[in-house]
Amino acid sequence: MPPAARRLVLVALVATALCAWAWRSRRRPEPLRPAQCAPERRQAVAKVGPVELTASDLSRYSKYRRLSLGIAAPAEILQELTERTLLLLAAESEGLVVGEAEFRQELLRRQLLIAAGLPPGRPWRPGSPFDRAARALARSGFTPADLEAEVRADALARIVTQRHAPETGALLAALRTKWKVEISDRGGPR
Repeated sequence: MPPAARRLVLVALVATALCAWAWRSRRRPEPLRPAQCAPERRQAVAKVGPVELTASDLSRYSKYRRLSLGIAAPAEILQELTERTLLLLAAESEGLVVGEAEFRQELLRRQLLIAAGLPPGRPWRPGSPFDRAARALARSGFTPADLEAEVRADALARIVTQRHAPETGALLAALRTKWKVEISDRGGPR
């Protein structure tokens, strides 16, 4: 191999090693922990119309959000959860439901997102993406029933937003007027 080609290969290897080091050592935002929400997991952190959101609900949504979409700030997670709850109340009042085929498709999509979001490993790692997603769920303490409940809720909220698109912002404002949103001091910043 000519010396110029060796230098090029060496530079490529060094650049790859530096990129891998930067990827692994980057600072990630601290995920929301249940202890940050409330000392007692049954205590309400927010109330959306007739629905009380507990620290347990917030913790479960935070895990789901972290697994399938990435890490977000606690205030952002609480806001997303209250908005989704408003959309679920709207779906209930409109009589909307998620079809089984649509639910299964969304569940498969979420499992693939969870598997793809895992830290990069060796490309020849055994197992299907669904096996990797199941391992990630098990490591995080997130049960398959939790995943199904969150996916079903997200799918139903998406149906409502698609039905009212492009006026989703106006819809959320109207829903906030119809169903009062109260966030407790334990729910984090507003």
